[in-house]
Amino acid sequence: MALFSQFLTRGAPVLPYALAMAAAIVLLDVLWYSALAFAVERARSLLKPHVQRDIERITGCVMLGLGVRLATEAR
Repeated sequence: MALFSQFLTRGAPVLPYALAMAAAIVLLDVLWYSALAFAVERARSLLKPHVQRDIERITGCVMLGLGVRLATEAR
């Protein structure tokens, strides 16, 4: 919300501009994440099953390592 105020002129109605900016952000997010999902699905279809399995194992080990680090971290 602090970002929106930079684009408003003094005395202009806030609600229409805020709704337009929010709609633009939502539209850009939908486009970005749709393109990202398409690219990931395309890459997944190009990889062989054993490569996919290896990638899943590596990322699983990384996630476990991060979880252990978080659990053992001093507060």
